[in-house]
Amino acid sequence: MVAWDKICHPKKYGGLDLRKTGAVNTAFILAWKFLTQSNNYWVQQMCAKYGPPTSFFQYKKKQVDSWVWKCMLRTRECVKRGIR
Repeated sequence: MVAWDKICHPKKYGGLDLRKTGAVNTAFILAWKFLTQSNNYWVQQMCAKYGPPTSFFQYKKKQVDSWVWKCMLRTRECVKRGIR
């Protein structure tokens, strides 16, 4: 049996370079919340810092962005495909 943590290591360190599903799922949930729940206090704070949800898909990543925001940005293409 192989530990999940070892599988998530980069290939050059013997892993399969997979992402931990919990972190990816959280990023998807936060991105969805950002796009759909404008009355949420956290969403309002994120909008004040990064702009409105309408600019989420055009936002250009910056070095100073928070880790949470960067994770959300990595989910954009998948979120875009899931929006109807």
